Amino acid sequence: MSLPYIKLEYSESIDTRKNILNSEVNLLNLLSKLNKYKKLRRNELVKKTKLKTILRQVKIKLGSLNRDMPKIEMLELEQPIREMAFEAKERGKIESELEEIKKRLEEL
Repeated sequence: MSLPYIKLEYSESIDTRKNILNSEVNLLNLLSKLNKYKKLRRNELVKKTKLKTILRQVKIKLGSLNRDMPKIEMLELEQPIREMAFEAKERGKIESELEEIKKRLEEL
């Protein structure tokens, strides 16, 4: 079997060689970036598993801490807070009324 040959001019052959070499350089750069990505991904997975185990340990410790702590009845704070806010509004009204009365006294 004979191989067909194509006649190329010198400039065409140089351009073709440059293109081939550029393609090889691009492939090598791609391979190096791919290897770096694999390495980073591996490191990420290792760190994620470490974090997961640490979080699991913290969860267990918090659970045991909650179990060991004495139970305290929580007071309902919503109602006193609302009452305090209402009282503050009333105080504001009272203060404004006092200022009005003082102004009236000064006018007299």
